[in-house]
Amino acid sequence: MKVFVLSFGTIEILDNILVIDSDLNYKTFEQEYNEILSHADKNVKKLLKDAFEKSEIAIKDIKTEARLIDLLSKLEAYDKPSFQFTPSFVSTKAPLTTGTSKKLDAVDEELSTAVEPRLDVPIVPEDEIESVEPEVVKISAPPHLSIPADTVNESALEKPPSSLNIEGVSEEPEVFDIPQVPPPPSKRELPPEKVTSNFLVTLEETAHFKVNHDLTTQDADASGKVTLQNAGLNDRLWDINVILKKETMKTTTLTENLYHINELSPGALWAQEYAVKPAPTIPITFRENIDTCPEIPEELHSLIPNKDTLVEFTLTVENRNKYEIYDLILKKILPPQFTNLKVSDAIPPETNLQFEKQTLTWIIQTLPPETALQLKFQVDTNPTDSVPTGPIQIMYKMVDALYSGLILEDISSISKNMYYIEKDENEQTPNHWNCRFIFENKSEFPFLLESAEIFSDDMSSDQKEIVFQPINELIPSSTGEWRSKDWDLTSEKIPTFGKSVTFKIIPLITKRTNVSIEIEEIKLPILWAEVKKNYSVSEIASYIDSPITIDIAIINRGDAEINDIQITDYLPENFSPPTLQNVKMLYNGTEVNTSHQHLQFSLRREPDSDNPIEPHKLIFDITDLKNSIGTMTIGSILTLQYSIQAIQPPPNKIYNFPTTLRLNTFPKGLPLEITPSMVDNAEIKVAHKRRKLTVGKSVFPGNAPDEYEVLILFKNRGTARIEHAVISDLVPENFHLVSSNPKASVKDLEGKTLLEWNFPIITPGERLELTYTLKGTGEYQASDAEIFYKG
Repeated sequence: MKVFVLSFGTIEILDNILVIDSDLNYKTFEQEYNEILSHADKNVKKLLKDAFEKSEIAIKDIKTEARLIDLLSKLEAYDKPSFQFTPSFVSTKAPLTTGTSKKLDAVDEELSTAVEPRLDVPIVPEDEIESVEPEVVKISAPPHLSIPADTVNESALEKPPSSLNIEGVSEEPEVFDIPQVPPPPSKRELPPEKVTSNFLVTLEETAHFKVNHDLTTQDADASGKVTLQNAGLNDRLWDINVILKKETMKTTTLTENLYHINELSPGALWAQEYAVKPAPTIPITFRENIDTCPEIPEELHSLIPNKDTLVEFTLTVENRNKYEIYDLILKKILPPQFTNLKVSDAIPPETNLQFEKQTLTWIIQTLPPETALQLKFQVDTNPTDSVPTGPIQIMYKMVDALYSGLILEDISSISKNMYYIEKDENEQTPNHWNCRFIFENKSEFPFLLESAEIFSDDMSSDQKEIVFQPINELIPSSTGEWRSKDWDLTSEKIPTFGKSVTFKIIPLITKRTNVSIEIEEIKLPILWAEVKKNYSVSEIASYIDSPITIDIAIINRGDAEINDIQITDYLPENFSPPTLQNVKMLYNGTEVNTSHQHLQFSLRREPDSDNPIEPHKLIFDITDLKNSIGTMTIGSILTLQYSIQAIQPPPNKIYNFPTTLRLNTFPKGLPLEITPSMVDNAEIKVAHKRRKLTVGKSVFPGNAPDEYEVLILFKNRGTARIEHAVISDLVPENFHLVSSNPKASVKDLEGKTLLEWNFPIITPGERLELTYTLKGTGEYQASDAEIFYKG
């Protein structure tokens, strides 16, 4: 609601309705105020004309309403009518509570009081009208805050009303020497946020982040709320205007930067919520370093199964913001695989550490800007599988800071106050007056009195009597007052004054941001591998040189990546060692070029000789796989293949080829050591094989003409079994096979018929008799029989 008290009546704007209460017609109004109306646009003039004719009319355009308020404010400030009032004039409005107001008070009281809006304003008698004191009340807020709307869009602010003091007139005024009264030495500027007030203004934001262990954001959301609260017990606040700095709203979902609240009763709240567009990174620097081998400089993450291991954690929090961080709470949940927690370094000062139910809580009271704190602790573990390190949650507050950067540009409001001028005529010198200006705070909220301008006679005067600026004096609640220095003047009549006073209620402004961060745990990988060793033969003959191919396959069965491999293979006597040129490497079944420029592969022989009489140790080194074929990931297989030669091995001996391995990660830490008992290994036996065989063949006449029955005898008279034996015989020309027992396989061999019998094993002393029947033309001679044996 806006009410303008003018000499000819009142003009009110309420809920977009313009109401004029006056006996004046528009034509006279236009003549008397032609100079000011000449600056108004045609829409405002038409609106006034219609309202004079109809008493009230709707305002359809908010821009027009803003221009209308601008015009009426100027009319109210510089009202100089040439006509006379009607015999009685009744005001339909209460004293204005914000913006610009000219209030009519009795001369004997000389009081200007901003009170709660009411409709029971008394009639001002005609005989008192000549001695009233018009005033301007200036509230510390931009002039356009007087627009009576909960929110005002940007277009309504295109042409804000001009400042309503003598300098605001469109024509350049005459310049006078105005006495400036400097503030007394005790006066000081008081930052509003340092003053205790029952008018509470809170800007609070909450940001939540969920991030990976490397702080890559998985999810983020942030929101905020502007809250106004009347924490008083008795007095209302009204005409409250909140202005947010437009440039700082870009990171929020706020679309309006101005909010108007009609009033707040004691205990009442008003809030405006909004969402914040979170940044891609968390607003604090945090690191968790986990080292499974603290005794070496490099940080290592892998574990060895079933091995007692000391794991060291280092937690670092760093405040790189320009605001101090308060009440930081870091919680880390340790899995049950970690035991015997102990702090390895001193706990940082002004922090507290708690450990209960596998939860470590680190409490940091304050963390100033550009400050880092570090906490180190150690735990024991004996893993059987990869070990989770436990999630982390960080919560903290920032005071006087908002995550979005939103800035509250201004806030204005009104509550009970009173100001007036005391005029004392000198006891011994008549017509000499001693005057002083007094401001009283009648509310339970603190006021900041900024300035006061006292005009001679009334506000229509072009002469300022005295200026108190800047005052910047805090007026405490309820009983506080401010009294100016006295000034003197000479007047036969009781002096009257116009007053332009600037003041505001000081709120207690609180800004804070609550941040919570969830940091995902990682797993400490296990360094583990399966090793298989295979030979091309399982048995060799005594006193015979025999070639043997050896395969050593390494399968990564852990989730740590293998970067370095050392294989130590032991060759017994009677075997000649290989050279590097005789070694093949396969990675996941594909042969690797061992001359690859980045592949670091070597073979050491101890002793470095080819002499088979003495045993040899073969040491294969494969290092820095990550810069050549790549580290071995889980499930990948690397195979070494090389050939050796058995030289005249003695009979009835069993040879073992023990193998050990050392595997490591990048960077190097505790190696995984694989002993011979952990290798899936076989052995090679030496058999003393001396062959003693009986092979014979007989031919008999068959049961039918031109048939012959053939008998083949095969006997193993040796001491070793014969494996994969094949016995075969050729059928003469002009004959064909009738039957065989056991059944023979028939093959064509260069136009002849070949009969074959296959026996997987013929044991020592075993006797075989094979028969088959032939039929043909001509006589079958026994000398024609041929027997072939393979085995």
